[in-house]
Amino acid sequence: MKFLAVLLVLSPILLASSSGVVKIQLHKRLPPTFDEHVENHKRFQQALSQYTVLPSYGGKEIVELRNFVNSQYYGSISIGTPPQEFEVLFDTGSTLLWVPSINCYSSACKTHKTYKNYMSSSYKPSSYEIKIVYGKGSMAGVMGRDRVQIGSLEVKNQQFAEAVEEPGDAFLMSKFDGILGMAFPTRSSSIEPVFQTMYNQGVIKDNVFSFYLNRDPNGQIGGEMVLGGWNDFYFDSSKIDYIPLSKVDKWQFTIDSISGRGGYREGVFCQGGCQAIADTGTTMIIGPTEEISAIHEYIGAKEQFGMGMVPCESVDTLPSITFHINGKDYTLEGRDYIVNLADHNQMCLTGFSGMNMPSRPWILGDAFLGKFYTIFNVQDESVAFAPLNKYI
Repeated sequence: MKFLAVLLVLSPILLASSSGVVKIQLHKRLPPTFDEHVENHKRFQQALSQYTVLPSYGGKEIVELRNFVNSQYYGSISIGTPPQEFEVLFDTGSTLLWVPSINCYSSACKTHKTYKNYMSSSYKPSSYEIKIVYGKGSMAGVMGRDRVQIGSLEVKNQQFAEAVEEPGDAFLMSKFDGILGMAFPTRSSSIEPVFQTMYNQGVIKDNVFSFYLNRDPNGQIGGEMVLGGWNDFYFDSSKIDYIPLSKVDKWQFTIDSISGRGGYREGVFCQGGCQAIADTGTTMIIGPTEEISAIHEYIGAKEQFGMGMVPCESVDTLPSITFHINGKDYTLEGRDYIVNLADHNQMCLTGFSGMNMPSRPWILGDAFLGKFYTIFNVQDESVAFAPLNKYI
């Protein structure tokens, strides 16, 4: 099986290995401050309304995208000939690959690397234009095609977008330059994700990718992404239980229910079932405001801006929260769903965040995914959350 393993760590050092496997050390963002979390939360509320419009020859196509402003994990790719390097967020909640353009004069573009199409001999222009609307701002760009490389894996003629306008400060302070979307396109979409191009061109044999996310903010290794397979060093591959997708244009599936257990207390949430998305581009577990408030009340957290705070000394005594999915239980202990803050030693932030999101699915971000080894199976249209080995 030919595959690419990507390490998510603190320094961008390339590690070559044998057996056709290439490991790339990437960046992991340091623990955020409380104010940063509040600002990210506000930006995320705006991002929930975003959509993409691709007008061409009088027609247009609408594709919903996802949040990327509060993720922690990102790494290096190159675009063009000769290669131009960028830091991108690997986001399973969106589809498109985009980076800032040299023709972008927004403040956010000035603080990041920009793509120069005139310097690439393999660049091909497109007639499509793109616009992502957020509510209070927008990102506009132009589509094109070029060579894209991740480690030693290369695809030719990959579709991507050059951003020529970026709204406000949504991207101004981000540690990454652009986004590499890893979600399915809609059935009628003309957007081509990079992982699909890799498979179509025979760069990877199996149309599968996977993530290990290290939630330890002090850990040297931030995690690992594998393209074309998985790394069973982190989990027992005999314990893979695939969950069928309920909506194939996203990594969306059905949660049967969510329950809590701690001492003599019990709580039940998501009664009757709810939809959820596995999203590496989101730090928190996002749910409807009333449901998240009920969870916060159950675990004894004080709410502020839709987020919950608990004394750090109480983390080990917090009740567990179990997600019941496809007949299996996936349990988070208190230490699993707590987010450490850089500027707080006494108060800790919960990994649950409430949003006014009627009819929208829950979003299971890093606070959930970090407890498991996550496999995204494109060819079988399923996702799996495998328990991590105890020595990890």
